[in-house]
Amino acid sequence: MNILDKKVEELLNMSSVDLTVAYFENHEEACVIANKSAEKIVVLMSNKDYTKLKSYSVSLENWLKAEDEGLNSEQIVKGLSVLRAFGRRPGQRYISKGDVFQQIDMSEVALHLEITS
Repeated sequence: MNILDKKVEELLNMSSVDLTVAYFENHEEACVIANKSAEKIVVLMSNKDYTKLKSYSVSLENWLKAEDEGLNSEQIVKGLSVLRAFGRRPGQRYISKGDVFQQIDMSEVALHLEITS
């Protein structure tokens, strides 16, 4: 089990609300975690050799605005629908953008999602 999978498992165990986890098809080092309403989304990303992990929090509103940062909003909207319905999110390689994401401490991720459920 790599560092990303370990953190996801830890997060699911920490959280008292239903969380959805979806891995990116084209970027295996990243996954998306969302609360039931998908109003708050956390993106976890590791480097290629799974030695470092970053977490980013983004609101649904900012995610949808991400087209301005060079992301394809149609894919994002479609992905969120799939995420809600099936717990899967097809996606492109996802590059974090400093203006869109707010880096947060890993220990706060579960709490962050619970507050918005």
